[in-house]
Amino acid sequence: MDKAQVDVDYSYSDFVNRNGQVAYIRIKANENSNLLTGSAVFKIYFKFLYLKNFKNPMIYPYKNPWEYVVEGAKYTINSYAPGARYDFDYVFGDYIPAKVGGVDGSLVIISKEGSTILKGSVKAAVAYSWL
Repeated sequence: MDKAQVDVDYSYSDFVNRNGQVAYIRIKANENSNLLTGSAVFKIYFKFLYLKNFKNPMIYPYKNPWEYVVEGAKYTINSYAPGARYDFDYVFGDYIPAKVGGVDGSLVIISKEGSTILKGSVKAAVAYSWL
């Protein structure tokens, strides 16, 4: 479609929040369109998920033993990129444990070369959680 037809027949009503590799866009017909009426929501799949685009990732391991940090990080990654597998799509880098009293630690999550899901890296905050 050329730009003139796009402007006459439909407009982008809004971009619905992206969640991991899936996003939604709502397209709405213009009131004066002779071809279209109403609106529709379309699902968009992104081929790669760039870890740097994660919004403030936070891990809450119970009292910070390494195994809980790993499980929390895997859960966090899978909430953004379902199907991503540890040691196949990503690995962990530098780790600084959180301290009792509210000083957050950090864990670097790095995509593996050849991953078909993830790219790049991200530094996730690690909280000291008693819950």
